[in-house]
Amino acid sequence: MKLKLAMGRAVERAAARLLTPKRLASTLCGMLEMVMEMDVEELEGGVTKVVLRGRLDSAGVAAIDVRFKEVTGSKRAIVVDLSQVNFLTSLAIGMLVFGARAVANRGGKLVLSSPSEWVSSVLQSVEIEQLIPVVLDRSAAIAAVQRELKHARQPC
Repeated sequence: MKLKLAMGRAVERAAARLLTPKRLASTLCGMLEMVMEMDVEELEGGVTKVVLRGRLDSAGVAAIDVRFKEVTGSKRAIVVDLSQVNFLTSLAIGMLVFGARAVANRGGKLVLSSPSEWVSSVLQSVEIEQLIPVVLDRSAAIAAVQRELKHARQPC
């Protein structure tokens, strides 16, 4: 009995050292960063801008997948702003590729815009540009999808 009591107190002391207010605040802030957000904005010329914020991991993809599919299934000129994405997994890359294919199947174009340095290196490592254009500048990305719209509207 004394051994159990002594072990319980030792565990309590260890937990108190591990979970300081500063560490708790840091953990909570980290959890908030994990939340994935998606904003959709209609721009001039029929362009849709999708802004993604947060971690695009399995939880992040699950949080936005349905809405992302709705946008890519209904729009023809999409710029996906990745400037505020701080983490990207293969599941997220798959979501982006399937979205780009859905847009292309309807004669449109999806362009990835402004990835952070880390996200850009991940995209380069999987050679995403073979499937989806990646443009560092937002205005160049908008121009790229607008050109595609104009080209698709011209009669043969």
